[in-house]
Amino acid sequence: MTSGSAQRNSLVVVTGAGSGIGRETALAFAGQGARIVVADINLDTANETVGLIEKQGGTAHPYARDVADEGAVTAFADKVCDTHGVPDVLINNAGIGQAGRFFDTPSADFQRVLNINLGGVVHGCRAFGPRMAERQSGHIVNISSAAAYTPIPEMGAYATSKAAVFMFSDVLRGELARDKVKVSTICPGIVNTNIIR
Repeated sequence: MTSGSAQRNSLVVVTGAGSGIGRETALAFAGQGARIVVADINLDTANETVGLIEKQGGTAHPYARDVADEGAVTAFADKVCDTHGVPDVLINNAGIGQAGRFFDTPSADFQRVLNINLGGVVHGCRAFGPRMAERQSGHIVNISSAAAYTPIPEMGAYATSKAAVFMFSDVLRGELARDKVKVSTICPGIVNTNIIR
């Protein structure tokens, strides 16, 4: 999935777009003429991304959203669709890193990683996907990781969440094919972003 596959003036929603892969993805799509909905848990960084897009002549709209909160994601989708229309591309990118031996990882920390990395993808697909299916067009892009299929000691929570994203996306791809909605899974390797820190 490349930014070049987006049509000019298409609507692209990117979660976790306040920094890292999300920001660069938003900038790339904007550079192709897409309108961008920039979602991030941090409104300040979302606004920074919007500023960068506007500086290059693009159009973007900032939203603060916690992807782990299903109700908030549903409300976000309602707002986006009512205000800007049903997105042509949804990129479920928001995620957090976590490292440490399994026995040393508190249950709450393990669950938090699952809630954000997997739950955020599931909530985004559930909130926007039916509208795309009804329209019979759209592309959902879920960001997984090379950790989804490369076991790395002391990365249990992160790798588990990303492996689940990978499988969920495969299942959803099959289900949405008849609705003419594409589903892609991206599995980046190590990228020097805030998630590493």
